[in-house]
Amino acid sequence: MSDTEKRLIGKLPSPGPYLAKVTNWNDPTYMGGLEVVIIKGFTGDQEFQSQTYPVKYLSPFYGVTNVAWEGTDPRKFDDVQKSYGMWMVPPDIGTRVLVIFIDGDVNQGYWLGCVPDTFQNHMVPGIAASQDVYLTPEEELKYGTRYLPVAEFHKRSSKALIDPNVQKKPVRPFADRLLAQGLLIDNIRGVTSSSARRETRSSVFGFSTPGPLDSSGRKAAIGYEDKVNAPISRLGGTQFVMDDGDGAGQNELVRIRTRTGHQILLHNSADLIYIANSKGTAWLEMTSAGKIDIYAQDSISIHSEQDFNFRADRDINFEASRNINMNAFGGMEINCRDRFYLICDKDGKIFFKGNANLTAADNIRLQSGSEFDLTSGGDSRISANAGLHLAGETGAFLSSGGNINLGASGNIIESATQIHLNGPAAAAAANAVHPDTPIKLELFELPARNATAGWANGKFYKAGNIDSIMQRVPMHEPWDHHENTNPGKFTSVSTDVNVTARPSGDGGSGPTAPPPSGQSGSQPPINGGPAVPNSSKNVGENEKYLQAILVANGVSDPIKLAAWMAQCKVESDGFRALREYASGAEYEGRKDLGNTQSGDGVRYKGRGFIQLTGRTVYHSMTKYFNCGIDFEQNPELVETLEWAAKSVLYFFNVFKPKGFKNRTMTQPYQDSTAFWDDVLSVTGLVNGGTNGLSARQQAYAAYKAKFQSEGVTPQGVVGTGTGGVLTDSYGNPVRTGQ
Repeated sequence: MSDTEKRLIGKLPSPGPYLAKVTNWNDPTYMGGLEVVIIKGFTGDQEFQSQTYPVKYLSPFYGVTNVAWEGTDPRKFDDVQKSYGMWMVPPDIGTRVLVIFIDGDVNQGYWLGCVPDTFQNHMVPGIAASQDVYLTPEEELKYGTRYLPVAEFHKRSSKALIDPNVQKKPVRPFADRLLAQGLLIDNIRGVTSSSARRETRSSVFGFSTPGPLDSSGRKAAIGYEDKVNAPISRLGGTQFVMDDGDGAGQNELVRIRTRTGHQILLHNSADLIYIANSKGTAWLEMTSAGKIDIYAQDSISIHSEQDFNFRADRDINFEASRNINMNAFGGMEINCRDRFYLICDKDGKIFFKGNANLTAADNIRLQSGSEFDLTSGGDSRISANAGLHLAGETGAFLSSGGNINLGASGNIIESATQIHLNGPAAAAAANAVHPDTPIKLELFELPARNATAGWANGKFYKAGNIDSIMQRVPMHEPWDHHENTNPGKFTSVSTDVNVTARPSGDGGSGPTAPPPSGQSGSQPPINGGPAVPNSSKNVGENEKYLQAILVANGVSDPIKLAAWMAQCKVESDGFRALREYASGAEYEGRKDLGNTQSGDGVRYKGRGFIQLTGRTVYHSMTKYFNCGIDFEQNPELVETLEWAAKSVLYFFNVFKPKGFKNRTMTQPYQDSTAFWDDVLSVTGLVNGGTNGLSARQQAYAAYKAKFQSEGVTPQGVVGTGTGGVLTDSYGNPVRTGQ
């Protein structure tokens, strides 16, 4: 648009509206005007230079104060017009827009809005993730997941658009940002399902900006007149998303995120507020339970020009890997109503320029492992309201540069091997009482992560462990102790330094998050008994019951039984979880799992002691047991005690033997003692990788030793009732066969 003010000749047959395509967005008036060409429709679009017109921007919300109200002084704020409103321009070249012309006047054209390109709205508004991606083997190894943020599919090369939702799409470079942040496998703080194409009718609202033009990227000539080569590639923009949640009630949130990854997240489903920078080097999280977690890779600095107050109704804990330095330009007072300990593993010094007073209402005891010196620049006085004892195991010395005075209200008695003044034997001085040794604060072992630890298989490697007096220390993402991953595990009690039962580090590949708030997890009973929720209440019973089911169904080899029990222990979080903690949204659209319908990811998430996942598995289990129960229609029954245990039989006997291959397996699958004794291969069979390998090895070693020494039997465990009838933990009889 070389001259937007020039008058065009001609008149259109009607005001419109007309369908047009953007040919130029370069408006020298800075008013959001476009150059457009009138087209006939979506198919067989025809563009004619003679049908090219300038059109002005119509904002859905704009205002300006009345020019008649202007004052006389152009230098004063009060005397000039004030504008306000919404600014959402311009659309890129090639975008279809709807235009009108007042009374058909080609000089009075306005564009009303944009017409979406068919099927090209997956990225709107939240840069959503998808399983249908183009990945090289190197990229798949790097990311460790196929659920990645993507761009739109390549429309020109897609000949048949049978289902545009499953068309493969390229990975957005934003995936690398999430990778660096440690949020690539976090479906709450990182990847998102917030897309216009997630469901219909859509429950996703918001907008995303195109992002700045990539000056180093591809260029093309724009406009019909005075053509100019201009950048046409975009770097991605800012997203503002208001998501009312998916069909499973997950992903209800408000998110503001920049193209580089800075974000503010208000998440209703996970019940948290999360703020983070683009590099993952600093983040803050607030939970509905009242926790505030803060992580900073560099410093945290706070300054108040008035008071700075700390209060905790329980403990205040300070810890530093180097020094703790405190300085006061005035006094320092420490009041303690209970014990007061100062412990130092090296030298200690206390210095006062004035007086030092040490007072105790009871005893004062000073002890040294070597020499003990008391020095004063003036007189030294030791007095006691009762006896005064000075004792030395090898000798006792009193010396003075002047007189030595001994006085007593009673007798002075001296005794020695030789003495010039002799009397009856003197009483020996009593030894000093050793003070109690203070007890150090307990150290807890916590998993440590940092940005340099490296990324593989979809997660940061742990950078080892740290010892801490605290049980909750925020780390670089992915942090294992976010409250939403397991609220029952990360209660306020579990952060108490005086509670020895502390949260452990990584627990393998088992459940990672609890059920949403308000969902107890209780499901319809089977055989009249209630379901077992995700809790530690029935851990012992669950373990014994699973063993009884396996033995009753022919798993009698100690090695095989140990291998199965060990894998189930890790997958079910120590027999606590018969339902995956996470929502299952990450499985949405996974065709390899049979999840082809909206909501399948959540509905067919992991259940049972072995965490069966995917519609295909639930369908196949129905056919295998042929017991009158349709697990595909009633997937929640797999988290009841009986079927949670019997699903393990299906998993190892039917599902996994079907030619499963994995690079972590050292030998092909075979039902043999040698195979089941190889923890790495069994882990590859179950997990597909090596997540939680150490925990699986430890569990297997313990079970193997137990079963080889005690033998394999279902007797004496929960689940064997009167008359040898196998029962669940509520006394209900249980079928053991198919």
